[in-house]
Amino acid sequence: MTYPLTHPDDRRSGWGPVLWLIGIVSVLRVIYLLTLCPYDLVEDEAFYWEWSRHLDWSYSTKGPGIALLIRAATDLFGPSEAGIRAVAVASMAVAAMGAAGLAKDVCSRRHAALWAAGMVLLAPALQLMGLITTIDGPTVACWSVGCWAGWRALMTGSGRAWAVLAAAVAVGTLVKYTVLLLPLGLVIFALTHRRSLRLSARWQLGAALVVLAALGALAPVVYWNVREGWPTVRHLVGHLNLPGGDHPGATRTGWGYTPIWTLELVGAQLGLLGPAVLLGVGGLVVRGGRRATLDEGMRSGAPAYLGWCAGGIFAFYVVVSFINRTQGNWPLPGGVTLLVMAGCVVATVGQTGAGRWAWSWAGALRSLTVAVGVLVAAATLRADWTAATLAAVHPSLARPIPMGRLVGASSIAAQVELERHRLRERTGMDAFVIAANYGRASQIAYYLPGRPRGTVLCATSWLGGRLVQQDFWTELAPTRPDLAERPAVLVGADAAAWAPMFERVEPLPPLTGDHKGAFAGIGYGYRADWRQR
Repeated sequence: MTYPLTHPDDRRSGWGPVLWLIGIVSVLRVIYLLTLCPYDLVEDEAFYWEWSRHLDWSYSTKGPGIALLIRAATDLFGPSEAGIRAVAVASMAVAAMGAAGLAKDVCSRRHAALWAAGMVLLAPALQLMGLITTIDGPTVACWSVGCWAGWRALMTGSGRAWAVLAAAVAVGTLVKYTVLLLPLGLVIFALTHRRSLRLSARWQLGAALVVLAALGALAPVVYWNVREGWPTVRHLVGHLNLPGGDHPGATRTGWGYTPIWTLELVGAQLGLLGPAVLLGVGGLVVRGGRRATLDEGMRSGAPAYLGWCAGGIFAFYVVVSFINRTQGNWPLPGGVTLLVMAGCVVATVGQTGAGRWAWSWAGALRSLTVAVGVLVAAATLRADWTAATLAAVHPSLARPIPMGRLVGASSIAAQVELERHRLRERTGMDAFVIAANYGRASQIAYYLPGRPRGTVLCATSWLGGRLVQQDFWTELAPTRPDLAERPAVLVGADAAAWAPMFERVEPLPPLTGDHKGAFAGIGYGYRADWRQR
């Protein structure tokens, strides 16, 4: 069965309310980031900012997408925290638009698009992604737009929709390889619903365009890996904790699976997406088992489409969870279509022949979703106040709030700069900095006055850890001749680990604001040839 993407109810549910909602939320986020945000750049943000000032074809763990986005944002708005986080604000606005567009196309009920956008903006993890710039925000945005374009491409045969789908897959792949799982869900849906698709006579050209876009996005990644010896492959193998990966000590020879890995992955989705995920899954279960009609609110094939857009990536990571422990945010992009389904359920139940019980549970979950979303928003905007309030009740209540990750980096960098100044006065030489962790090294590099290049080195791999991106930049190489005999401020590891690199190592008092309680010290007389000794 084919159909147009219009319905009499559509005239009552235009884009106006959706644009107002997304626009107001985005403007409020910008104002907050410019004036009220108390958070320093988190480690990943600072790390990707470092990538943005070392532009390359690709990087050891990801493609060049996030580096290019941050570079564009900082060129436009300056290298402030707010400038870097403009990527996060824009990403969530695009994600909400994509969800609203998809809901508008698959559900004929009034306000479905508005509710779908609201579900995205209320989801706990996506709220944080709207304020903190990591790879997850742009990935979710590309996934959302890709799902919307994919529906239109398959259901109307629109050449423009095929082009948008190709662009979403290409940009998303440059940010995170996970986006390559989106076409998998579309293919499965197309195969199982081929009789209801409205494919144009040239649909093969559209599909070929998507494939070429994916291959084109992978081309710079492959080029860089050929040049550097395939570190990305080693990194991905390392995620599976298998021999040959970049995680030292990965020597597992048997299957060490424990069910907690899978249970953690599944359970994390409720915490990350909020109660709306129950609405989405419930809607798929109820609607997916029978043929939908326009009069019932959902267009034919829509529940299955939303399910496969989510199911492909979730199934993939469930399989991965049988091999090694996963992180809850990995399948998060697939949650977009569950949130779209949740918006459709809220907009549809009560306007159809659904029973009182169905309306009761949907209404309760809707209210819970809004309440949780508002509470998370309030707690996220000032996590320091939230932590202090909870700690006043009982100290254990504040422990889940990761304040150490959100603040302290600028304070640490200020103390490091003070030690560099003292060393300059004492020795007459410019001191450099070595941090044991790539994230901490990136934060210090960002918050040092003037953000000098080539000053903050990362010793993760020097100390027996895996290769990190700093290892591929010659300006941060440990063998630079100009570093010889110079003093350095040391952050992380311990005195014994730094001893082979210096003539003398002296500890410093712990750095204020370092939630890890890491070692801090001074190294005198750097031995640039310590690796050959």
